[in-house]
Amino acid sequence: MKQMRNLSGRELRWVQPRAFRCSYELRDGEEVVATLQSAQNSSSAVVFESADGRWTFRRAGFWVPQTIVFDSSERAIARFHPNFWYPGGTLDIEGAGTLKAKSNFSMSRLDFRDGDVEPVIRCERFRGIFHRGSITRIAPPAAGRGELPWLVGLAWHLALKMQDEAGAAAGAAAAVAASG
Repeated sequence: MKQMRNLSGRELRWVQPRAFRCSYELRDGEEVVATLQSAQNSSSAVVFESADGRWTFRRAGFWVPQTIVFDSSERAIARFHPNFWYPGGTLDIEGAGTLKAKSNFSMSRLDFRDGDVEPVIRCERFRGIFHRGSITRIAPPAAGRGELPWLVGLAWHLALKMQDEAGAAAGAAAAVAASG
């Protein structure tokens, strides 16, 4: 596998090789460069692995859920706090500052930005019902960021969660409208 910093400026693809499984591959062309899959021992955690290492993403909280990033030694290194008023949120990185996450209204794009400048990472063109996927781009200046390796996986994980939650909300609204 290639290190994430060597993939900046390229168009990478997230693919779901098997329908109905929480298992995804990040590909550079046909080469698998990272994986994201459900943790064996937890229903609320996923594991992201690349040539750079292994990280676990866990959701915590009920009313205001947050996603916590753990390194391979199970130390919390970042927390994502979703924003209640607009699609996106804030990522607080231990010892490295904050990034803003922003999505569009249709939840078909998710950016992580350092301030209001160009995205550090962008996931877009989400597709699929049975085989989900998207395109991910790493901005060339992001190659030097220490959090880059796991940020790529976190962006896709959060994009999946936002789509799931938007779909659930739309389904609930349709059910209420049909019952009235």
